[in-house]
Amino acid sequence: MPLVPAPLKSPVHPWINASNVNDKRIYYRICIIKYLLFTVSPNNTFTEKLKALLAEYPTVDIHAMGFPDGWDKEELWQ
Repeated sequence: MPLVPAPLKSPVHPWINASNVNDKRIYYRICIIKYLLFTVSPNNTFTEKLKALLAEYPTVDIHAMGFPDGWDKEELWQ
């Protein structure tokens, strides 16, 4: 993905600690998708589906995708 999304300037909903996230990795883009989905549909099941997908493929290196340690503890994913 050649374009890097601009950082959120003043998020009104829960957001991640972007200081330890590489904005060129897929994790950052997944966070933006989650944020936008929460904005339009607060009761969506994106988080549960993402966690289930990652559990289904435990050999996938999520750190290579930019997921930081403890990503699921961030307020965005609660």
